[in-house]
Amino acid sequence: MTATNKTTPHTMSLGRLRSLLVVAVVAGVTACGQDDGPFAPVALQESVNDATVTINGVQLLKATPATTQGLQRSSYVVFGNAKSLTTTEAKATIGRRGGVISVTSGSLSIPKRALNTDTTITMVDEGAIDGGIRSYVFGPSGLVFNLSATLTIKMSAEELKSMGIDPNRLGVAYVTSPEHSDWQVLGGVWDPVTETISVPIDHFSRYALCIE
Repeated sequence: MTATNKTTPHTMSLGRLRSLLVVAVVAGVTACGQDDGPFAPVALQESVNDATVTINGVQLLKATPATTQGLQRSSYVVFGNAKSLTTTEAKATIGRRGGVISVTSGSLSIPKRALNTDTTITMVDEGAIDGGIRSYVFGPSGLVFNLSATLTIKMSAEELKSMGIDPNRLGVAYVTSPEHSDWQVLGGVWDPVTETISVPIDHFSRYALCIE
């Protein structure tokens, strides 16, 4: 009689199976939470909740002690290309030849022929004054340019990182309603060398840093 070899199915104990399932779950959670770099994907509301305020869906950056420390209001008058000033408010007379008006935290560059006549321009860093959102107001109110001016705002990458914000997601928005309850995101270009964001603007309004 010839013996027949039978293959017995391999069985795994219930305890062993549970152990493998636990290892698999832990490995999956670790992989999902792995850091992709300096600015790993995180839930936006959780990461910037204390650093922003949301108005009708637009997240605006709040002014922080780091951005307002040492700043003073000033009636300093600036003409042409101004040096950096430790001030939150500036005034300049700019005409057809163009010019730059600056406060410590940013500047507005107006190109040639953007204005038809000499105009007294004011720039105020409102966030530094009242501790509100990081915003800028210009005068005269409602001024429209023939050619776009360039608004440049300083914001260190270190400070943004401390707030959980990727500089590449930084943008600029402007008010679209008289009561400042609606904002429109313009965008902007982040420069890691100068640690500034720049955006073209065609008219005067209230402009603020936001997250896109």
